[in-house]
Amino acid sequence: MKLLKWFVIIVAIIILVPIIYLSFFFNINEYKGQLTAEVEKATGRQLTIADDLRWSFYPDLGIRLGGVTFANPKGLSTEPMLSMEAATVEVALMPLFSKSIQIAEIRVDGLTANLVTGKNGETSFSGLGDKSTPAKPATDTTDEPASNSLTLSSLEVGGISIANTKINLIDKATNTSQQFSLDKFTLGHFVPEVATPMSIEFSADTGDMQLTMTAAGQIWVNQAFSRVKVTELDVQSAMSGAGLPQGKVTTEVLANLDVDLTDKQLAVDLTNIKANNITGKGTVAVNFGQTVPRINTSLDFAAIDLTPWLPTSSDDKANNTTASASEAAATEPDLSVLKQINLQSSITIAGLTMDKFTTGPWKIDAAIKDGIAHLTSLTAQLYDGELKLSAQLDGRQPVASYSFSQSLKGVQVREMLTQLADIDFLSGNTAFNVTGTGRSLIPAKLKQNLNAKGGFELTNGSIYGVNIPQMIREAQAALKGDLQKDEAEKKTDFSSLAGTFTVANGVVNNPDLLLQSPLIRVSGQGDANIVTESLDYQLTTKVVGSLQGQGGSEQVSGVSIPLLISGSFSEPKFALDTKALLNNKVKDEVKKVEDNLKNKLLDKLGGF
Repeated sequence: MKLLKWFVIIVAIIILVPIIYLSFFFNINEYKGQLTAEVEKATGRQLTIADDLRWSFYPDLGIRLGGVTFANPKGLSTEPMLSMEAATVEVALMPLFSKSIQIAEIRVDGLTANLVTGKNGETSFSGLGDKSTPAKPATDTTDEPASNSLTLSSLEVGGISIANTKINLIDKATNTSQQFSLDKFTLGHFVPEVATPMSIEFSADTGDMQLTMTAAGQIWVNQAFSRVKVTELDVQSAMSGAGLPQGKVTTEVLANLDVDLTDKQLAVDLTNIKANNITGKGTVAVNFGQTVPRINTSLDFAAIDLTPWLPTSSDDKANNTTASASEAAATEPDLSVLKQINLQSSITIAGLTMDKFTTGPWKIDAAIKDGIAHLTSLTAQLYDGELKLSAQLDGRQPVASYSFSQSLKGVQVREMLTQLADIDFLSGNTAFNVTGTGRSLIPAKLKQNLNAKGGFELTNGSIYGVNIPQMIREAQAALKGDLQKDEAEKKTDFSSLAGTFTVANGVVNNPDLLLQSPLIRVSGQGDANIVTESLDYQLTTKVVGSLQGQGGSEQVSGVSIPLLISGSFSEPKFALDTKALLNNKVKDEVKKVEDNLKNKLLDKLGGF
């Protein structure tokens, strides 16, 4: 019993002596003045610690401080750059003797940062770090004993709690402010090699947008602190603002993260991605051990309906109001950031809907490297056919350049045009190809600087809005004095409509348009201005079949009749030149007179 008694006394002395010393003989507040003076000397700004520094001995050894403020530069703002209401760090005493740190708890409450940018460009960080101290000469530490460096046998944290942390970004030049708040951060009992629960609550107000976010998961760190894993990470957010689709976007991400600091690798497994009505999954791998980190992504989305994401009509009106002003002041976008990206990405989408426009599956392979963005391959199933596209964007020069190759095969063009652009004047099974190059990404210059060439062929289709055989019949009937209109449908059927084209200076030139049908042949050339969206075609129509079955005649068979197309892409206008029909009528009457005279002359000669 005596041995136990003396053991308890010795332990009590070991514990009480440091407490008595720290409480009565070591006044930590004596160092406040020295600390604040050194900070002001180094930065030129005032550090204030309003509350007394206090030791805590139960249940663990710790230090508490509060009322801390650090000023902004003089004349920039009267609000402090940093302020903190209270902070506490508690450490278990006994494990320190075995070089083991057991932090009972870290608590920070009421930390506020006011980061100001003045009208002259001065910021809250101006002047910090400008004063440097001479570097100490290198010394050879090869023979120094290892005891001179601190090594820990273990680290344990009972918990971390951070609350009411705010960051205010204030720009006096634009008279704007943004606020970001870390409302709450908690970390449970942390020990290396053991998964620890953590949670975050974050909010932000940028003036025109508000954000709230929560995150929770399990964090694991190895003993060497060289590898971190976050599992079962659930991040949910809600953004609201006038510029967002329907005023609000909600997102949810379920993921697992693995960071290897030794091999400099990051792996992210996105088990679920959701943004409003868009859902998907994927993986992200990053090698950050290089000057330009290498990123590989693979994303797989379910069918996406983009209709709720489209701007409303009021948004369109507002955009159109400022379109001319923005185009006048438009400048080339700075794509130099592409030099800092090394990305390889693969994306699949089960289907796409945009208002009435619908498609089947999409497959996209893209890459960014050395300042060049490559759309290696894009394929999409749409309207019984297939779209294929490849492109390249070179951002290494101040004015970007691009090239592309596109083809459509088997697409039913009428359904696609009516649902995509509300244009209904053409139908048929489409074969289309185009390759092109261009410079500048300013919207007004995109069409003007485009150079391209290609070809097209539509089979078993129709041109809506005009019935060329009907126009010929009506013109022929008008020459006979019959002004009655034919009520036939305004549609010209064809078995084939084909041609080639080139694009330059904003104009599509088609030199060899050819339309073939059992009744007529239409050939010619024309231009389509993609800047003004206007048409100017001069075609020649020949009747090669009989129009008798529809009330016509064969009198115009083989006669070339000019057909003019003008108007806009959405409302083309067709006009038939009746002069050819009139000339044909005159020629027929002259021929009849000549034949009658010839017959009469032969009769008289035969009489002799």
